[in-house]
Amino acid sequence: AVAATDYPLNEIPLDEATYRMYLKEAPQDRLDAAPASYDARNDGIVTVAKDQGACGSCWAFASVGAMESHIMKQYNCGLYDLSEEQQNRCNTAMGGCGGGNSTAPRYWETTGPITEACYPYTASDGPCSYACTEMDYRVTGFYTTARTVEAFKTSCYDDGPSYWRYDVYSDFSYNGTGFWYDANPGDVYVNTSGSFRRGGHAVLIIGWDDAKGAFLCKNSWGATGGPQGDGTFWIAYSGHYNNLGFAMSNFNLTGGVPCDCDYCLMDSHGYDWCLN
Repeated sequence: AVAATDYPLNEIPLDEATYRMYLKEAPQDRLDAAPASYDARNDGIVTVAKDQGACGSCWAFASVGAMESHIMKQYNCGLYDLSEEQQNRCNTAMGGCGGGNSTAPRYWETTGPITEACYPYTASDGPCSYACTEMDYRVTGFYTTARTVEAFKTSCYDDGPSYWRYDVYSDFSYNGTGFWYDANPGDVYVNTSGSFRRGGHAVLIIGWDDAKGAFLCKNSWGATGGPQGDGTFWIAYSGHYNNLGFAMSNFNLTGGVPCDCDYCLMDSHGYDWCLN
């Protein structure tokens, strides 16, 4: 296992032209509809935090986390433990452990996700190779959001938790110190002067609290890490010394079958069976 101080930060922000190409403006009535606080875990649509290890694959974990949440939100199926290895090794538009960006979920426009059991994560680069049948879900309507608090909240609330990126500075995490290691449960991260940029990072935005003035995010640095002890953290809407480069992408799904039943199972071929 890699020491927490060694997690690579290889999220590559989209250039402005590409970000604007996918930009979807939410209507004002939707921007006004988001509640003052929200935690998607209360809806049962968020998987536990995972561990990316010594590989700059945060982009893959944020993408897979979004897919896991979207399947449950849209189809009431799961929660599935999906494969980050598929994204890290098979999505040739990205750079594997060398980094990726917020368009990574578009890989599933033409390819279905697979389970972790089918293609386990290795925190390493290599050829794409798996034998199991892909699930039927496909990404449709991929988009980026306006870089505003209201747009991030609305996208998360309406379409589900998704890929959210920011710049990590040394006061967040560096050599085993900083907010990630030293903060208390409920504390909110605010970037301060005197810190330096370490790199870009992708996480899953899963909620917010206007009383705190902060977003709630699921990280990929272990299931028990961070101030909450569960792999999540709070980050302030504003007030940061540096521009942290907040940005978000999201999507919808097609191709699935709703699991509105007492419970559902997935067979070895990746098909959902709903039982009453």
